[in-house]
Amino acid sequence: MAEDKQGTLRQRKKGAVADGGNNKKKKGNSKKKQKQATDAPKGNKDNKDNRDNKDSSKQNKTEQQQQPKNEEAQDETLSSVFFSHPLVRLAPIFLLPYCLYQGVYHVSLKTPELVSSVTFGQVNLRPSHPLQDPRQVLILGPDITDNRLVATGLTKYLELEIGHEIFDTQNYYSRDGSTSWFQFMRFLDSNKNKRASQLIHSMCLNRTADFIQHFHPQQYDHDGCSAPSMLGIPLPHQTQWSNCWALKCAKLISNDLGCAWEELTTASKDVVFDSDFDVQCTVPFVRVLHQVRHPLRSIEQLHTTICHDDAMAQSFASLTQSWFAMSPDLSCLDTMAWYVVHFHNTLLNARELGMVHAMFQLEHVSPCQIATEAGFLDPTAVDDKLATKAQGVCEERGDATDSHKFANAMQQWRKQQQQKSKEPLLELATVEAFADADLQGALKKLITDLGYDSSQDSEFV
Repeated sequence: MAEDKQGTLRQRKKGAVADGGNNKKKKGNSKKKQKQATDAPKGNKDNKDNRDNKDSSKQNKTEQQQQPKNEEAQDETLSSVFFSHPLVRLAPIFLLPYCLYQGVYHVSLKTPELVSSVTFGQVNLRPSHPLQDPRQVLILGPDITDNRLVATGLTKYLELEIGHEIFDTQNYYSRDGSTSWFQFMRFLDSNKNKRASQLIHSMCLNRTADFIQHFHPQQYDHDGCSAPSMLGIPLPHQTQWSNCWALKCAKLISNDLGCAWEELTTASKDVVFDSDFDVQCTVPFVRVLHQVRHPLRSIEQLHTTICHDDAMAQSFASLTQSWFAMSPDLSCLDTMAWYVVHFHNTLLNARELGMVHAMFQLEHVSPCQIATEAGFLDPTAVDDKLATKAQGVCEERGDATDSHKFANAMQQWRKQQQQKSKEPLLELATVEAFADADLQGALKKLITDLGYDSSQDSEFV
């Protein structure tokens, strides 16, 4: 029995020991579980933060990759809008011909030797003509319309480069000469025309619009002042004016007023004329021609062109009255008449002194006759090629064919003016149409001096 109790106690101790071991294992497991339970949220939080960082980095990369694409798309949109605009599409159509046009002008007038270099001498353009070099002829006439007609006729029939009130050989085709009424001022006596000089200076500095229509320094050269433009295209010189141009205008006119008399020491007819008399003038010419038309017809045309425009008439009257010390109380018709008288008498006097080389009547002259007087058919006076070409044209056409070209053109102009005018054009049959007896006498003498018959009525040409 005792042995049975002892065995039972030993089994209970073993069981207790086993239970204690199990309890320790259980406690250890429970501690591990508690530690894992406390560590688990920290691990999850770290994992979540890592995932968030990865997601944000991916998003940043995606945004960075998408940003250039968006900018490219925006650029493409702006460029497509710009280049699809009608003005941008049409611009080359207009700008390309303009650029070619300006390029031809630049090469042919300023750098013609480039063509010879590029073509290895196969194509030789006419040499450039510096501004200070003499031109062959200056044709002076009192009326703007007639002067333009002569310039056009010589250019068209003989292919000469004759400009109308243009003297810039670097930007215009005027290398052979010019027609003008304004350059008449080179034959005025500057000592007696202080008033004219002051008036013209005032017109330049005040930028009088009506005067600018007759004169602009760009007609002489483009250097020294900027030329306004629109979209790179130069504006017509009538619309361009600035203080720079005003000062240049005054300087040019101060120099040219009476410049033809610089080398003459006296007004005597015994003075021997030097062919280089006009070296003091802004633009030198080899020969000067006096263009005339029957005075009554010139007065009619001037009246039609100027007197119907009040602003133009006032500006022109102020200028001519200062030139010739005429009364400011004259009517527009009488102002035109006295202007014609003084204009021709001044050039007749200059011709007697040798400063004007020849005179021609516009009603009875051909382009070839004018070219002969100007020296274009003389190979010793002009370039051989130019003279040969002019001779060939004149021999082919003949004076008989062209003898009345200018007369026909003047009659056509008169018909056009009659169609435009609401009132009948002025027709002066005789000098008695003027009430001023002095004016009548001056016109009769002028008609005779210019080679017309004052006793006969002139044709309306």
